[in-house]
Amino acid sequence: MSETKKSFREQISGVLRSPSVGFPQIEEEDLRRGILIIFIIGILSSSAGVLYLSKTEFDLSSLVQGSPSGMGRAGRFFGSGSSTPDIDPDVLRSTMIPFIAIGGIVGAFTRWLIPGVLVLITAKILIGDGSTKRMLAMTAFASLPQLAQQLLRIVDAFTISSVDLTALRAAPFPSTSLVLRVANHGIKVFNVFGLLTLALTVYAVSANYGSPRRRALTVSVLSYLAYVLLKVFLPI
Repeated sequence: MSETKKSFREQISGVLRSPSVGFPQIEEEDLRRGILIIFIIGILSSSAGVLYLSKTEFDLSSLVQGSPSGMGRAGRFFGSGSSTPDIDPDVLRSTMIPFIAIGGIVGAFTRWLIPGVLVLITAKILIGDGSTKRMLAMTAFASLPQLAQQLLRIVDAFTISSVDLTALRAAPFPSTSLVLRVANHGIKVFNVFGLLTLALTVYAVSANYGSPRRRALTVSVLSYLAYVLLKVFLPI
């Protein structure tokens, strides 16, 4: 534990520049700072989502296909026999914006809390007792690479065209089999920024529990693998 309290900026710099030195300087009361990091990630995620939404082209006519009477997936909303739905895409976008914004923030906290709790459970089994609040604060600081990820998403949302966005969102592989679903979620969790977060989590576990780095690596990897499996079976 450090003799003098580090500022928020110094803690962030310390974690990113030298995790083995930075994480031991994080204490239980820094959980509020950690929550602020997650909240900023959520705001950035929401901003990127809204920007992507503004460039999304909606094929509304496909919603009423599926039966001769027009009572397909959305026929009940647009009326029987309608060839095209009577709805303005701009109205649909404006209706979806609050859900996208809230979803970005909720998603950021979910991506922090669920792996964090899994780390606590796994560490309890493989290592022993440790500070819960401090561990959650540390996993929040370990999420710092996701700030860069969301900033890059915002840049991409500004520059991508509607045509390219539509092509990217077309699912190339149907997630019907369990193997494909695990692979799809695994790729999303263990991307470049996810791996950086995992690496920082290793230092966090080691600092909180005073465990060897190898044991902390085992705890972190098992926790994130469990997180991937949960995402396969639960809407998280």
